[in-house]
Amino acid sequence: MRKPQCHIHMTVDGCLTFDYRADRAAAELFAKDVGTQLRAQVTIDDHVHEDLPPLPCAELWSPE
Repeated sequence: MRKPQCHIHMTVDGCLTFDYRADRAAAELFAKDVGTQLRAQVTIDDHVHEDLPPLPCAELWSPE
């Protein structure tokens, strides 16, 4: 069974924006790790849709 997905919106340097979908646990770890490393603004919300690309290498942030 597939976990519920959420929307990840990331802004880097105030001008580069990226939107992905991932399960909530992976999204939260991604936001913490990548947001800190890149000094990016990362938000997570429930505005997810199938047209969003999956988070690249999401398994790196999957707690399982």
